[in-house]
This record gives sequence, structure tokens and C-alpha cells, in this order.
Amino acid sequence: MVVCVCPECGIETLQLRLVNVVDVLSKVLIRCIHCGYVFKFTNSPKVSMPSRTGRSKEVYDVNLLLVYGMRSKGKAMSAAKEFSAVMNMPRPPKFNKYEAILNVASEKMCQERMDTSKEEAVAQNSGDRDIVAAFDGSWQKRGHTGCFNEN
Repeated sequence: MVVCVCPECGIETLQLRLVNVVDVLSKVLIRCIHCGYVFKFTNSPKVSMPSRTGRSKEVYDVNLLLVYGMRSKGKAMSAAKEFSAVMNMPRPPKFNKYEAILNVASEKMCQERMDTSKEEAVAQNSGDRDIVAAFDGSWQKRGHTGCFNEN
């Protein structure tokens, strides 16, 4: 049974090599020793994320997701290092860079959601933008209907 043959020459002379490692991302090169055929790929696509300057910043998805996953579980760099070691993965990315990217993206998403909610509230209020909202914290207490004084 033939497992790997060159798509150009059909001979079993393929060489697999890790060319570069960018944090958790791996760049792989497959080369045929016989005919020189080369195929390169990464284990993750690049994604475009907003930045504070307004320009988009391209980062590798796998690095961003590792930081996001750790932060969403309340963990930081030391937990990512331990996880990477246990999984026999390269060292994790620097958290500060990716936390800043995630912060900008989450602020943008929150603003968009608040704008959408505002427009929905205006539509429910017959187009009137004079809307009253109460923020007394009672929603945080199970079974408690209010926490204001009627005096």
C-alpha cells in the first residue's frame, strides 16, 4: 500500500519538514526529493481583527483562539504554558498582544449590540427616543423584585 507519493512524478520521495513555528502555529513544507515539487501550508488560517488605530490586523486564528479559550476560563499565560507542555505543543503566544486584539474586538461587538438593542427599544416605543431604564441591580438577586425605597 502506498501512503504518500508525489503528485507530480508519482514516486515515494516526499519529505515533510516544519519550516517555521509562530507560537502555536506550524508552517509545514512537503517537498519531493526526486522532482522538486513543493507544497506549503499552515495548521491555521489568518484572520483579520480590528485594532485601536482603525486598521485591520492579521493574526493566526489558532494563536488567538488559545488566548481566548484560556481567558474565557479565567486562566492566563501560566495555564497556557502548562497546557502546551502537556499537549506537547510549541510555547503559547504572548498574551498581551492577543488580549489587546480581543479587547478591541469585544468592545466593537458590545457597541454594535448596544446600538442594535437601542434601535429595537426605540422601535418598540413607537419611534420615541425618550426611553426610561432602571438600573437598580435587582436583576442580580434571585427572587427579589426590587431594591428601592418607597419613602
